Amino acid sequence: MSRRAVFALFAAVVGLSLVASPVLMSDWDEQAVLIADPIEQSQLDDEVPVLQYDDLSPDAQTAVRKAITPPDGSHIVYGREDWPDEFFYSDYASPGSGQYAVVYQDQYYELMTYAGGSFPFVFWSYELPLIGYGFVLLWLTKRTYLGRYPIRNIVPLAALGVIFHLLGPEFDFPVLEPMQLVGLWTVAAVGIVLVAAREYFYAGSPTEA
Repeated sequence: MSRRAVFALFAAVVGLSLVASPVLMSDWDEQAVLIADPIEQSQLDDEVPVLQYDDLSPDAQTAVRKAITPPDGSHIVYGREDWPDEFFYSDYASPGSGQYAVVYQDQYYELMTYAGGSFPFVFWSYELPLIGYGFVLLWLTKRTYLGRYPIRNIVPLAALGVIFHLLGPEFDFPVLEPMQLVGLWTVAAVGIVLVAAREYFYAGSPTEA
């Protein structure tokens, strides 16, 4: 397989993954919300179960620690398969079913857990820039394979698509807030459309690089 074909295959896989964002990013609609506030032991209701942080599973410890960490005292876990099993998730909370106390470093915290999210089409609308980016990337990939678009140009465009996945709900939005990321996707989608428009109207002869 030629060097050009290898890079074209890489870009094609990335483009298809972006077009399939509503499927691959379905975790976005599956939200476990944890809210933690410091509380005195004397303020706890007798029916609220008290959990020791060290006795929690690693997933639960991570989620609780992030909820406790300032500034906002909350954390969202995306993807039902990653929700800590120790807690109950619904649209209401009662002692032992969404309402707990956790002891972390000798401090008591009131912990509330809920199931968040919205209608799937809401998140699909957020992913439209990614879908558009993916389709345009596939078009440029075809031109790359045919020798009409430089490898040096298609590779960073495909690499950016990979970064979009790494920053998204598949990895619980590790760097940017969801709406900040949607803004980045939108800017990138506009950018690649402009690149494609220039290529469509001003493309020259087949290129070697």
